[in-house]
Amino acid sequence: MDLDQNEYNLLPNEQNDSQTNQKSQNKKLKLLDRLFHISERNSSLKFEIIGGFIMFFTFLNSRSVLLNNSSLCNMEKGSFSIAISLTSGIATMVSGFLIPIPLTIAPGDEENNFFQRKLCDAYGLQWKTALSVVFIQGILSIFLSLLFLWKMKVVRQISVYLQIGIVFGVALYIGKIGLNDIASLDDEQRVTLDIPLIIGFLAMISLVFGNSRSWNFIFIIYVFLFTIVDVVIKVIRKKFDLESWDNTINNSAFALNFHFKNAHFLYLIFVVGFDVLINSIFTFSATIQILGFSQSKIEPSDFIDKFSDHFEQNIHLLRRALLITSISSSVGSLFGATPTKIIIQSVAGAAVGGKTGLASVICGVLTLLTAPLMPLIDLVPQYVISPLLLFTASKLLAIVRYIDFHDVLHIFPTFLITILIPILRSISVGFASGYVVFAILSPIFEKKISLIRSLLGLFCLLRILFQAITLKYEN
Repeated sequence: MDLDQNEYNLLPNEQNDSQTNQKSQNKKLKLLDRLFHISERNSSLKFEIIGGFIMFFTFLNSRSVLLNNSSLCNMEKGSFSIAISLTSGIATMVSGFLIPIPLTIAPGDEENNFFQRKLCDAYGLQWKTALSVVFIQGILSIFLSLLFLWKMKVVRQISVYLQIGIVFGVALYIGKIGLNDIASLDDEQRVTLDIPLIIGFLAMISLVFGNSRSWNFIFIIYVFLFTIVDVVIKVIRKKFDLESWDNTINNSAFALNFHFKNAHFLYLIFVVGFDVLINSIFTFSATIQILGFSQSKIEPSDFIDKFSDHFEQNIHLLRRALLITSISSSVGSLFGATPTKIIIQSVAGAAVGGKTGLASVICGVLTLLTAPLMPLIDLVPQYVISPLLLFTASKLLAIVRYIDFHDVLHIFPTFLITILIPILRSISVGFASGYVVFAILSPIFEKKISLIRSLLGLFCLLRILFQAITLKYEN
């Protein structure tokens, strides 16, 4: 036999082995397809893997923000990191099996900021007492989820245009987070030309170019590539330092303290619960809008009906999502984690092509596997991940073309929501401000009063008042 001419032909035994391996791989792919309906949602294993990795990277960005403020509550960084990773990893994996949409469930920036800066720093609560607030909030949210928020009548009172405004505001908020990590200011508040800005600019160009060519794997490659570049630069500058942590939760697990000194905890529970529910609902809404409409060519005149149908088809999944976030908040507080929700950074998974729960499972597995290695994983700098957030924000902005700027009833509340979310750095307070205006205007324009809409407006007004009380304590 001429080996040169047949060097690519397999021998009989090798052919049998190859066929066996191929059949085994096909069975695994069919099993994944049956579990997660990958082909039914016009996705592929490649896109789900990419989506899972991107969700994991953006989770790292969120986790870094959480850990930076851990000293405000005198919480040990290592224990807090493990608690976050365990809670997030398990909750995200569970959501992947139960919800066919890529979602990351983890402690949120806004809720963590309230926990550390408000509960611990402003109100002077010990972190053990603050965790008990989270535990009670989770239990109450479980009951609300089981009641299904009056069979989602509350959610249906939030008009499509207001939801678009929220998604637009979330896009600006995500973009602001990304820009803050990339651009640094000098003493005169001018942007300085430094390494994070240069790398962020190059990364953004590579992401846009790769996406235009459907080279979505470039999202993963650039993170590893620019992380190596960052490490090399730090070594050259002699600024490289690998931090060591205590990789246990012995100091934070099962340390709840229910001894409240006053009645403040009642409204604190309301604030935390309101924020978690509102943020989770609208991150869910933003995700399904990306999956359904970010690249569609639906005419604006047909959008309301199309979106309403699409939302109704997926709204039953929201109950599962809220139930998982509520349970993970209570269980996570036992480990020492702050309130969990569907974090806005998880929208990045859908933006790069993830369409099923498999992306969530991959993200959860990566989170659990790397939990003991977080000091090493922390080598990935925030400014390397931030271009992913900017790219996601640009995807979300596409939804603005469906706003009817001639609808007087909706346009002003939508405008308020859009600008207040990034300014206040709060989805819940931004939404509450716009919805109060909408609840006041709607009886005037529609000549009728909705009880549920009025009640939701009242809750939003209470949230704004509690925000004012919180600011008073800070000052």
